[in-house]
Amino acid sequence: MIRRAFSAGNKQTVGFLGIGNMGQSMCKNLIANGFHVQGYDVFEGARESAKANGIHVCDSIAEASANADFIVSCLPATAHV
Repeated sequence: MIRRAFSAGNKQTVGFLGIGNMGQSMCKNLIANGFHVQGYDVFEGARESAKANGIHVCDSIAEASANADFIVSCLPATAHV
């Protein structure tokens, strides 16, 4: 059987760093496709908005990355990486 890399058959976890405007849309899409998403953002407003949109919000980068099958970063500029 061929399985796509982002097939969510086993409810894989995505650690998402940067859950602002673009990141939240990407997270919602991942959730709609069966992934568990745990995310973090340095801005409190982004974290509050993400939580209101059903994204599991973590208190740190380490927590968002813990036990994740994939890590995605969606940051404003290369310098933020």
